[in-house]
Formats: sequence, C-alpha cells, structure tokens
Amino acid sequence: MASKQVNLTVIYDLNCPFCYIGQKDIFSAIDEVTKQYNTLHFQVEFRPYVLHPSIKPGQPQDRATYCTNAFGQERAAACRKKFLERSKDVGLEVKDGGILVNTDRAHRLAYRAWKKGGQSLQQTVLSNLFHALIVDHKDISNVEILSEIAKASCLMGKDEATTYLNSDEDVQAVEDQIEGVRKGGISGVPVLIIEGKWAISGGQTRDVYLQVFKKLANCKAFINNTCSPESTAKALSAKIVV
Repeated sequence: MASKQVNLTVIYDLNCPFCYIGQKDIFSAIDEVTKQYNTLHFQVEFRPYVLHPSIKPGQPQDRATYCTNAFGQERAAACRKKFLERSKDVGLEVKDGGILVNTDRAHRLAYRAWKKGGQSLQQTVLSNLFHALIVDHKDISNVEILSEIAKASCLMGKDEATTYLNSDEDVQAVEDQIEGVRKGGISGVPVLIIEGKWAISGGQTRDVYLQVFKKLANCKAFINNTCSPESTAKALSAKIVV
C-alpha cells in the first residue's frame, strides 16, 4: 500500500489549557500510529484563535476570577478539575491558579516559527509558550518574556525577537488566519481538522485521536484518494463532522 501524507490543522489558543493537553495527545497518537503503520506520515500546523479578545497586552487577568465571572462558579470549578485530572494523564505538573493574557504577540511568534521551520520549529515554540503560561503562569504578552522564549526555542535571538514583536510584521497575516477560522464557523478550541475536510472538536483524549488515525491507516480508499469525503467520514468515527 502506498504511503500518504496526512495534513492536520489544529485550531488553538494559548490561553486554553486543553489545547496544551491536546498538543501532547495528538503527537502521542501520531507517534504510536506511525510506529505501527508505514502507510501514513503526518504534517501538523497549528493556527491561531483568540478566546478572550478583550484582554489587553500587559494586563493579565486572574484565571479563576475571570472564568467564574464568565461561566459561574460551578462550571468554572468543574473545568478546572477536569484540567487537573487530564494534565496528570499527559505528565504535566501544574500549579493551581494561573492567568489569562493577550495572546496576539505569542501567536505571531508561533506563526513565524511555522514560516521559518515548519512543524518541528513551530512545535518547539508552542511547547515553550504553553509551558510558560499554563505551568509557570508567565505573562506571554510581555515582549521580554517572548524574546527569551524565541531565543530558547532557537527561533531567533533576543534582540531580533524584540524588534520583530515591536513591529507590525506578520500582524495582518495572523489576523487573517484568525478571521478565516471565525468565518469557518469555529467558535471554540481545540479543533483538529484532517485534510481540510473533517473536524474533531473539543479536548478529545489521545485514544480518540489514535482510533481515528488507525482507521485512516487502514482505509485503502483514503490512502489511494479514491473515496468521497462523506464516505471517509462515515468510515472513521461518529465524532467526525463533515
């Protein structure tokens, strides 16, 4: 059977802790399925979404307070409990509390990484950005913090990163991606889009992603590009939305 590249697009926001978990679960599932099958290889691109556009750069909000005011105490507490439970599953050592920040500059850094180094560099930058915000509770709207992350990720030096982040470079490109996501009808994250045709919404588990990837690997019609989007979606999972 021929080998096929599967293009995955993940819609994310750095403020979303389930996007961080999703990043780890998706790549864990990819690692396992590619060890078992030689019919697939994957290219993964993360594209930005902004959950809290009202938050200004340099004005981080207390996560618990913000979520309680937005969703109510009971729902906010349930969400936090779920995150703490899921974080253990992927080996994250998280502290209680945390902040929500403006993610515009951080999204630009991740976009720049994709342009410069594709999947590998983007994932390095994103992992460091997620860890800084979700685990270390750092304000990743801060240029100094972002410049340090850019250097640590081997994206660019601190001075170059500072100049870049203080400029308008890539601002419009990132805004266009965010607007494209909104026009596509997406209003929450994470969302995993397969080949631009099928979407898996919400913070699914590694097992869900693994099940879908295995079905792709065993679908001869998909590998050979001889099936319709509708028939492939039906063959994959009820969780897939055409």
